[in-house]
Amino acid sequence: KNEEEDSVPKIPTMDIRSLTQQTHEIYAPLILESTTPIERFDTTAFHLQQKAEGDSVYRDVEKYAVALRDTSLNRRTIVVRHRWESGGAYRLLVDSLGVEDIYGLFSKTIKQDFSVRKMEEYGNLIFNIPEVKDSAIVELLDGQEKVVLSVPVKNHKAELINILPATYYARL
Repeated sequence: KNEEEDSVPKIPTMDIRSLTQQTHEIYAPLILESTTPIERFDTTAFHLQQKAEGDSVYRDVEKYAVALRDTSLNRRTIVVRHRWESGGAYRLLVDSLGVEDIYGLFSKTIKQDFSVRKMEEYGNLIFNIPEVKDSAIVELLDGQEKVVLSVPVKNHKAELINILPATYYARL
């Protein structure tokens, strides 16, 4: 017999993936993005785990939040928020069938290991602007003049926190 006729048909699943790289920024939420709009998800299907320094076993994290980044035009992003520990090693597990799209397709199991960047790897910039009290914005630009960060001036100061080392330009 033909091998294709004997095989079990493949069950279609929705396409959802983590946008997090191996190294995660300490101030950023973990983001999962689907190619199709999300109808619903089960928060009990999400498991955030942390590995203690020098340990090889991941342990469940108690406090974290899972939410749909909902806009009327785009229901494709799930955000996982946690107060990340500097240099911590984490794992996000999402059970199969944990997320369903508007077409009735479910997610496969998702497993994402990542570590959080250490605080020592960041820098801070504080601009003292005596001429402006609080009616301006300071923009931090990269080498291609793309805005990396925008902060308001408050009490003659603009504080840019947790910036990765690079060459930047500032614009008021």
